[in-house]
Amino acid sequence: MMILIFDSSRALADRLADLLKEHLKETTVYRATTYKEAQILLAKHRPDAILLDMKFPGNGAIDLLRSVKKANEQTTALVLYSFVDDFSLSLCRAYGADVFVDKNKDFKTIPTVLRRLLYN
Repeated sequence: MMILIFDSSRALADRLADLLKEHLKETTVYRATTYKEAQILLAKHRPDAILLDMKFPGNGAIDLLRSVKKANEQTTALVLYSFVDDFSLSLCRAYGADVFVDKNKDFKTIPTVLRRLLYN
């Protein structure tokens, strides 16, 4: 399984990658902390899932989500948030977000949530 993480915090992306590798065996994880890095990863890989920070720089979260789902509707999209407004949530839903996870409160549940989405 291949997972792409898009988060502007390198420390958080690294921590999340370690958590996923620990709980989801045989998983390859790539990280991008800038929009440009994200575009390069998407050009090279067809992920099974993406983990996307709602506050990715610029309008990056919405644009990346739209691009991923346009390329493959079956890609699971888990959107991470800390603080979010209703408009952004509705945009992400419209572009195919599968689930939203509060990265402060529910961080440790992400592997379980992702496993449930991918295998059920």
